[in-house]
Amino acid sequence: MEPSRYKYKPLGPGQIRLLKLAPGDDADSPLRFDLVTDDLDSYPGPSYEALSYTWGNTAEPCTAFVGTRTAEYFVNITSNLNAALRSLRNRPQAAFLWIDAVCINQDDLQEREAQVELMRRIFSSATRTVVWLGEHDPSTRDAISCIELVKGEAQFIPSMLDPAHGCYVKEPLWTAFAKLLARSWFERVWVYQEIAVSANVDLRCGPFSIVWDDLCA
Repeated sequence: MEPSRYKYKPLGPGQIRLLKLAPGDDADSPLRFDLVTDDLDSYPGPSYEALSYTWGNTAEPCTAFVGTRTAEYFVNITSNLNAALRSLRNRPQAAFLWIDAVCINQDDLQEREAQVELMRRIFSSATRTVVWLGEHDPSTRDAISCIELVKGEAQFIPSMLDPAHGCYVKEPLWTAFAKLLARSWFERVWVYQEIAVSANVDLRCGPFSIVWDDLCA
């Protein structure tokens, strides 16, 4: 039997959905997850991570299956979210995630408005916020090297440009770092509100991980 589109059940006041992502390291295996309801007013509940990302191109959606044992239902997700979930599922156990595109019924205007009102609490209650910058490219490793070098020296940026100070960041590293900061996530106005209330923030670019505090050092 062909899977059918997932039908959302209504949420009560103060409730959110969490995506329970099945683990997996096979790049070709389909994405599978369960959607569970949790109550923010009766926390602590399951520890979860909040995902901050850009939706990206919606013209060519990918398919993810709801149900970790059977594929009875499906939801369509963007290719950027598909890449993020495939990266995040590469762990030994299931991960609980909050992701706006899936955990909110986007066809229900009333629910969307109610969930937006809870957004601050959702991000502040998460154990960490994962920022997905997208897939890596050939310059990503140099960008990470630039961040690590600046962090390790703990000097003011002007001194980094002067070889006399004994720490000179070569221009290709700065160029790679600037390219990283030019990614679309940094152009979103409201992401900084999400970050401001988050307890811990990690940035992911493909397989590379960056601690937010290191980026801001």
